[in-house]
Amino acid sequence: MNIVPFVKRIEAAYEDLGFELGWRFLYGSASTLGPSTKLMFVGNNPGGDTYEAPTVSIEEGNAYRNEWWSAGRLGQEVRLLFNRIAEHLEPQIEGDALMDATLVANFCPFRSKNWNKFPKEKKKQALEFSHNLWFDISQHLKPAVLICMGNLSFYHFREVFFKRGFQINSSVRKATGWGNYEYTLESLSLGSNELMILRLPHLAQFRIISSNKCQAQSDEMIKTVANRLNKIN
Repeated sequence: MNIVPFVKRIEAAYEDLGFELGWRFLYGSASTLGPSTKLMFVGNNPGGDTYEAPTVSIEEGNAYRNEWWSAGRLGQEVRLLFNRIAEHLEPQIEGDALMDATLVANFCPFRSKNWNKFPKEKKKQALEFSHNLWFDISQHLKPAVLICMGNLSFYHFREVFFKRGFQINSSVRKATGWGNYEYTLESLSLGSNELMILRLPHLAQFRIISSNKCQAQSDEMIKTVANRLNKIN
């Protein structure tokens, strides 16, 4: 899949909208942007309150395990999530290998300290741009599982697949074990294409993967994801 046209669109929108903190497209290899990739992991937008040079992709291994911030809470939770999914795959693989084979990105490529700090006057245009970008990208993708970290990425990626014609077959909310917080598991389909979407509370705030009080709930969730991936192997 040719990544260049999408990168040029991001560059142009970044300049047109007057962003100043940089942008990031993929957190792993450009080779993950294609129909053979069966697992997607997405967040809202790149975090940071100082300028960082634009990043198209990371070819040396996924950013969640290789960059300086990967040792923090978010990086630890995400790596543990991939490790635990990998343990249930057939044949079993290392979590790092699964992460490197996953399409990892954000719905919106433009950086801000967090989504609440995203420039209000630019949010609408940034979301419209991101929706159109991912709608076009999604025409070339055939994921079996889409894991969304946070409500914004979940809502907007659902809208992308709805626009393509996907229909909901089932939608359930289940306890995470962390207070009253829940995760959402949905099954979508379009013809023979089936997609599982998992919405998680943001892992930078909620340690639902590592917390002992969440183990039973996270085990069930992780096995459900692994079973779906095993089904298409």
